[in-house]
Formats: sequence, structure tokens, C-alpha cells
Amino acid sequence: MKIQEYLQFYIDKDDFNQSIIASSINQKIGEYWNIVDLTTCIVTILDPYTKLALFKNGQPITNALNNLWIVMNRYYLSLPTLPTQITVDNTKITTYD
Repeated sequence: MKIQEYLQFYIDKDDFNQSIIASSINQKIGEYWNIVDLTTCIVTILDPYTKLALFKNGQPITNALNNLWIVMNRYYLSLPTLPTQITVDNTKITTYD
């Protein structure tokens, strides 16, 4: 993350005031990134603008797609079964898929 690298520069600097402020901001950013969860990952993938562009190649993309697959399967399995009516020889038959 570029912003954390920038903040680390000021944390390592001898200027006391900027070091404290940078350290505080860096800590809050670290806490924020821990909040980013599965939902945020899914929203990012489904966003037509970003798609997978925000993920690093390799395992991060694989993990993101696996998370999407898990959520979509849960959603699909939770859908109620709806009756389907078909007509055979003027007789209505209701089936449940």
C-alpha cells in the first residue's frame, strides 16, 4: 500500500509531531483494512469498473473468486423452490424444481 509506505516514511522521520500523527493514522488504516471483509470483496468483483483489477495476480485473485463462489452457492441454495405448472393433454400438472 502506497499510503502506508508514505506514512512509514514520516513515522521513521525524526520530526516528533509528524511521527506521532503518521503513526496514529497508520494504526487506524491497519484497523480499517481488517474490517474489509467478504462482502467488500464480493462487491469489488461484481463492480463492472473494478472487477478483479484491485486484486494481485495469483492467490489473492483465486481467494477472491472462491469467496464469490461460496456466497453465490449459499444464495442459490437458499432460494425457495417455486412451483412450475405445465399442461399435458389439457391437464395442469404442478411440479417443484
